Amino acid sequence: MPHSTRVFTAPGFHAAAGVVYKTSMSTPARRHRWILDACLGAALVLAGCNKTKDDALVEPHGGGASKGDPTAPVELAPVEHPSQMLGRDTALLMMGTSMNRAAEAFERDRLVKAFGPQYTSIRAVMVSTVGHDLLDPAAWADVGLDASGPLGLAMTDLVNPHVVLFATVSDRAKLVGLVRKLAGNAQMEVIEEPYGSASILRPGGGDKGGALVLRDRIVAVVLDTGEDSVEVAKRLVTMDPNVSLAAQTDYRKATGGLRAADLSVYFDLAGMVDQANAQSKRHAADPDSNWAQEELVKAQKEGAGPERLAELERQAEEVRANDERWRRRAEGERALAELLVSGVEGVGFTATAKRGGPVFDGRMVAGPDAFLRRLLVNREGAAKLPLSLNGAPLWCGSGRVDPAAAYELLEAIAAAEGEKYSAFLARAKAELGLDLEAELRPVLVGDAELCMTFEGKLGEKPLDRKTQLGLGATLRVSDAAKAKYLLAKMATSGSELGKLMKKRGEGYAVEVPDWRTMYLQTAGDRIVVSSDPELAKRLSAGDPGSMPSEIRPSAARGAMELPGTAASQAFDLSMGVLWTMVGRVSMSSPMMSAPGMTQEELEKVPLSAKTKKARKAMEKAQARVDELEAKREAAQMKQVLAISDALGIVVAAVTEDDRGFTLTGGQFLRVASLGQMLEVVLGGVMNMSGGTTLDEADQEAMELAWQRYSDAQQAFINARLEDAERFQAKKGR
Repeated sequence: MPHSTRVFTAPGFHAAAGVVYKTSMSTPARRHRWILDACLGAALVLAGCNKTKDDALVEPHGGGASKGDPTAPVELAPVEHPSQMLGRDTALLMMGTSMNRAAEAFERDRLVKAFGPQYTSIRAVMVSTVGHDLLDPAAWADVGLDASGPLGLAMTDLVNPHVVLFATVSDRAKLVGLVRKLAGNAQMEVIEEPYGSASILRPGGGDKGGALVLRDRIVAVVLDTGEDSVEVAKRLVTMDPNVSLAAQTDYRKATGGLRAADLSVYFDLAGMVDQANAQSKRHAADPDSNWAQEELVKAQKEGAGPERLAELERQAEEVRANDERWRRRAEGERALAELLVSGVEGVGFTATAKRGGPVFDGRMVAGPDAFLRRLLVNREGAAKLPLSLNGAPLWCGSGRVDPAAAYELLEAIAAAEGEKYSAFLARAKAELGLDLEAELRPVLVGDAELCMTFEGKLGEKPLDRKTQLGLGATLRVSDAAKAKYLLAKMATSGSELGKLMKKRGEGYAVEVPDWRTMYLQTAGDRIVVSSDPELAKRLSAGDPGSMPSEIRPSAARGAMELPGTAASQAFDLSMGVLWTMVGRVSMSSPMMSAPGMTQEELEKVPLSAKTKKARKAMEKAQARVDELEAKREAAQMKQVLAISDALGIVVAAVTEDDRGFTLTGGQFLRVASLGQMLEVVLGGVMNMSGGTTLDEADQEAMELAWQRYSDAQQAFINARLEDAERFQAKKGR
């Protein structure tokens, strides 16, 4: 054998002459096999892994010694960073500065003090399992880990991912001792396979159960994700740094110019798409069977009647048509993904905790022929829409695109929907009244902006999208005359949109069902669509709206107005949480049917006095439910806002340069620090876990109101059915 094997014996195991002898493992022992992996994973906190492709493996005998000499020593090149142990086709690598820095950035002492009882419980479980509080950086030295050294996470791919945890070793003997202890507690066998100065520790009994790699000052835990965990560990322990991820050109380009930071992230975007598309192709090569065709063949053999055969033939053809549509759609989705990442060589970015929130810095390496470099164009100046809008920003995005590339993307999007481009254009013309190719493309400049806004004050009343959710959007064309012509063309086209456009001043108004009136106007060479009828005037005059003063914190405004970018976006995390979490129960008229009558016939049956009385009682009960639901929603909104407001706004922008794109941005908190943000969020979540947001009296009233509404609704249904019965009796049914 090219390497030796040692066995850590635990209760129930014996070793002699290099051979492992194992007594029977009890069911509890097998059940607790997970403890080794779980505890080591928790100890290392973050993770990393590598993907198997064409990476060169150094055989354990290595070092230029004769492969035929089983006693030749293993010689491995030294490694200083996990990227030197990973394969070149690794999909994702995240590295943090250290556990000490994480504790500092997230203000561990603040959180321990704020959540003392909860932390005490977590610590008790961890100490009883591992023997140490690994959430305390001071305890890392006791298990042989360096709390001041790098730690991280990597992933091989998104289809069949292997995950590996990385940390820095301060005392190998202590760390191995921890493994011995955990193995003994779990009554499991742990085998050590030395590779020169490095080694692999793994559970006995095959390739399952994960593995731990010790190489120089790096420890890597391969989590148990399948049969080949040990093979992944062998790649890590024998990887030649000269052919590793660290030596890959794309990785070096994407990460080499980034400044030192608390967290660094690299991911192979194009590789991820390749992996996902390969899986999609494999699935397409093994399509689902046509059940209707199988039933048709069976029916033909059994001599079924012509009507049955005709129905099965129709269903079989329908299944074939659906399969073909989904096949085209899958092909279009793969082509779209490939188009978007074509020429992208790698993405790297960093995050550093500052007092006002994390600051992002990054790079997307893309060649001159990359589609995104053809699509995105650096604009002149800054976005204009956020300056002129009213209301607080919920989400704002803006950028400039090259029209030719934009239409190439549009064609790819149509294919991803399983639609021919010609059909897509025809549908757009029927809905908008414009020929996107003949009329819009020649005059399109490429600048576009869109903002969703929130109007009003939070906490005063339940959220209402009909009055509080606003929109503003602009699209720039070649000149002011073309902008006016395009609007007039849509209004007179007879299209679905044109039929809704009503002349109002110099523009048009469209009533949007269940929302608000939208105004279509022009501001110079820009087409403006907004829920604010005065937006176009402010844009033309360069006058500000209320949004600049409603951006919180105000520091985010500068990032939103960064000039010369190709694309940028801002997202208010607190508002996003509110709109997704807070909802109100809505009730409609009860759906009912009467025997022997269609819904339309039932609606024409006159209401009796009894039914009218029952309906009035039901409406009164519903009004009480609505009143209490509004109160519940207001309380819930206040509760959610107390949690989410601290999250602030995330702003990100990309700017093209000679190497691809630079990525800049940050999270602008509404509290003093990340630690305070976590304290607010965790505390709020714990309070919400208590249940209802109403006080005891209102909660009892709510339950009573719902019961009364349910009883009143049933009384209305019964009375209505009696109406239907009498109506049919009169008709002789």
